[in-house]
Amino acid sequence: MKKYLYTLIAAMMAATNLMAQHAPMAFAGESVLSVATTIIENPKDTIMFTMTGMNSGDITLPEMKGMGTIPSFTISGVSFTMDENHVVTFPEQTFSTSVEVDGTEKSITGLSFSGTYTMADRSMEIVVTFKYGSMPFPMTYSFKGYYVKDTANGINVLAYDKNTNSNAYGLNGQRVPDGAHGIVIIGGKKYLKR
Repeated sequence: MKKYLYTLIAAMMAATNLMAQHAPMAFAGESVLSVATTIIENPKDTIMFTMTGMNSGDITLPEMKGMGTIPSFTISGVSFTMDENHVVTFPEQTFSTSVEVDGTEKSITGLSFSGTYTMADRSMEIVVTFKYGSMPFPMTYSFKGYYVKDTANGINVLAYDKNTNSNAYGLNGQRVPDGAHGIVIIGGKKYLKR
């Protein structure tokens, strides 16, 4: 019983600390948008996660380009849980929202949203399946990225110097190839390669 109580208190403190320190959190990484038989890969997307409570938050997806442009939109009130290992789990859930395009409101019907945020390596993975406006096929947006900051936008993006690429290592400690994207370590400091 004591172990459960201590775990619960630690999880609540971590969530409170997370909410207080990281109002909107940005995650940069790779995404894939698939519609029917079309697959569109984007090596440098950024999503936002804003906690609105101890077990809910908002996820803002970036503009998606492909067969047409889908504007950035926010999925409000996604629910999540946090385990004793500080892994935030977004169970599968539905949502609905809308965006305005050229003065016309377009509906977005979320058929499924799920994901995880792992505090240990600050990684976020999400999968979102949704219908946009009157498009006949649902779309699936998959994303995996890492927490970054961008001082210009209150987020904090780490600078990357192309001249130091030969000494870049991944978060797992292995050297990364020249064309790699994502978080790398150079000279003991983390950088975002885009």
